[in-house]
Amino acid sequence: MTDIIAILDAGSKIVGVVIEPHGFVWTLGKTHQGHPGNAARGAFVKGDRQLELGFRWSLGPVTYRIGTVSVIHEALMKYAGHYAEAEYPGFSTDPLDAFRHLAGDLKKFGGDFMFGDGETIIAAGKAKAGIL
Repeated sequence: MTDIIAILDAGSKIVGVVIEPHGFVWTLGKTHQGHPGNAARGAFVKGDRQLELGFRWSLGPVTYRIGTVSVIHEALMKYAGHYAEAEYPGFSTDPLDAFRHLAGDLKKFGGDFMFGDGETIIAAGKAKAGIL
């Protein structure tokens, strides 16, 4: 379990370089030990906004949340027309590379979430839920 938490912690530092200057704070969340493998979660939080990260064997679900609306990273990239340019998830044998890829996407495409009005996240989340 310690390795999973250590990797998530190291990865949060990589992503934190991009997101924390905009007022987000990292919080380690739930951990799970057992089948099908140990897992840990955490989130960068600012007000009603959260960037949720999950790690089991690699960086797993990355979820943007504003209030009650949420959307996963891949769906957001598709909705916003950046899927072909997105670095995350990428493929590597180094588990920290996924965090580096996510940090790259946040630098290029994350302004709306980090310091903007969040309209793209909200619209993508509603479209995913079939609300639009």
